[in-house]
Amino acid sequence: PLASIGMSCFLDAVREDFKEGFSVIDYGCGAGILSNFISSRLQHFEYLGLEPDVQHGWGRIALGERYFNDPRISFGTIGPDFEDRIKRKIDAIVLISVFTHLALADIYLTLDKLIRVFQDNPKCSIVFSCFIGEEAKVRNPEPHIGPRFYGESIITWRNLLAYCEIHQLNLEKHMDFTAAGGFVHSIFKITRP
Repeated sequence: PLASIGMSCFLDAVREDFKEGFSVIDYGCGAGILSNFISSRLQHFEYLGLEPDVQHGWGRIALGERYFNDPRISFGTIGPDFEDRIKRKIDAIVLISVFTHLALADIYLTLDKLIRVFQDNPKCSIVFSCFIGEEAKVRNPEPHIGPRFYGESIITWRNLLAYCEIHQLNLEKHMDFTAAGGFVHSIFKITRP
């Protein structure tokens, strides 16, 4: 039930596009739980779940392909050819709890990659969650997991707003969502003017 509430919070940000024919990229998809949520609400949709091209990502994709064997659902890796593979209409790119684990520089790099998808999809939205605080900082309570894994990454509203102003994008705070463990995720939406 909590997962369903979380999925609906993200898709509510693109409710005007969430209808038959909806096309979404789930960037950092894990095992693709969002695809199951969408399939229970729409008959016609396209879902592409993407994970990093590393062993952990391959395992998550394999799990998703095993559980969500459906022609409307596909999985792939985030590699250098990412943008070349996205040559179709995309209504939304969703990042569920991805930026909560990336340092600010990596958030900017990811957004740089994703806004290039806008070139072919002027009505596409990027919907993501992050932890907002007074200052940008990263806490890494378990450094043995890996050098690029952060237990908690906090960014500021000013960080997001400055990025969007530089790239001439619209930024809208959609809502706050309290996830498991009591963590408050702020959900944002980026669009082109």
